[in-house]
Amino acid sequence: MLSIEQVSELAEDIFYELAEDNLSAEKLDEFDQQAEQIGFVEARDPQEAIWLASLDFVPDPEDYAEVIIGLNRSIAADVNQQEVFARILISKDEDDKFCHILWPEKPAEH
Repeated sequence: MLSIEQVSELAEDIFYELAEDNLSAEKLDEFDQQAEQIGFVEARDPQEAIWLASLDFVPDPEDYAEVIIGLNRSIAADVNQQEVFARILISKDEDDKFCHILWPEKPAEH
């Protein structure tokens, strides 16, 4: 099984590989410009409701991790707001290449 750190790194690599095709140019530029200062990669147990609605199954936390990639915005002195750029469900089993990404909706191009 992959460690949480390994799962996080793998998810981040996949995010960067696919972001250009799944985020608007403006969102991608925004993330690229601010990720070093306020970006985050957070691995945690999968949230049942989100993945059940998207994939029709409940991922077992023993086998899967949910990795969220985004920006932490300070909106007040003691308040941060997270802007999520990708929510990634990824297998902890290094032989299982399962990965599913929920991206924010990309606006239609004109």
